Amino acid sequence: MPYSPPIRISFGIVNAYLLSGTEGDVLIDTGLPGLAARLLRAMKHAGTSPDRLALIILTHVHFDHIGGLSVLQCQTAAPILVHRLEAPLLESGSISLPAGRTPLARLMMGAGAPFARRMRFAAIVPDIIADDDLSLQPFGIDGRILHTPGHTRSSISVLLNTGDAVIGDLCQNGWGFGMGLGRIVPPLADVPEALAASWDRLLQSGAKRLYPGHGMPFAIETLRAIRGKLAPTP
Repeated sequence: MPYSPPIRISFGIVNAYLLSGTEGDVLIDTGLPGLAARLLRAMKHAGTSPDRLALIILTHVHFDHIGGLSVLQCQTAAPILVHRLEAPLLESGSISLPAGRTPLARLMMGAGAPFARRMRFAAIVPDIIADDDLSLQPFGIDGRILHTPGHTRSSISVLLNTGDAVIGDLCQNGWGFGMGLGRIVPPLADVPEALAASWDRLLQSGAKRLYPGHGMPFAIETLRAIRGKLAPTP
């Protein structure tokens, strides 16, 4: 099969991605709430549709990554995959906000907490529960799921045999609204102590190009340079 990089679907501040596989297409994340129509238009522009999906992967259960899921679920029979520890959040239909790592990030998350408690999304029971190192070959994708905690304790990344890696919010690329920590380091993380270990795993995995949930794709060398300035993983 010819090389086809992940197709980025932009929702402004957040991305979803499409992968082309031999058994159909795979969608990674579904964008912001209220923008399902944009997702469907982007899929059509990319030459696919909900009925062609073989799988929907959620890198983590935050509102900006699952916003179009309930609409999409009505239009596809594709199974929904999520990490085992994220499944209860998806099934509860409740919003959670990540912890901030800087004073401004904590202030913003604190200000948003009262609104988050009043917001809910359609509770969904996932079809596939992942742990780690799950092959995507059954879905026509030469790649695998990696458990990469940090942004949440159960975030996952999708590593393709080509070296492309869709990483959710394990890193960013310029997004952050001035919350600090530079261009690549995420300012929001529930398990910040796990970030370095997850970065190391990615750096040792053969990944070459990273596709973040926020910002444009970038080369693994950028992450390697940032990681080299930090203390080694314990």
